[in-house]
Amino acid sequence: MSINRQYDRLGERLTSYQRELLSVQVNVTQFLDDFHEHLHWLDVIDTSVVPLSDFTNSSNEAKAKVQEQQVSPIIGTDFYG
Repeated sequence: MSINRQYDRLGERLTSYQRELLSVQVNVTQFLDDFHEHLHWLDVIDTSVVPLSDFTNSSNEAKAKVQEQQVSPIIGTDFYG
């Protein structure tokens, strides 16, 4: 086989490898973009979720919190007049 033919085959294989690498690069880039979108979504969810410590553990605690948040009526005050 001639040296020119060997270089032609080598060039064909290198071109094939280059196309394959470009395809992998596109796939990895798309994966990273999707990954960053998911991380952003998780950050948004993380900031909007109520911390577990804010939940009550018993019915007595829940009743106490409800009583704290209730507005007591102000006697003798006319808000509309």
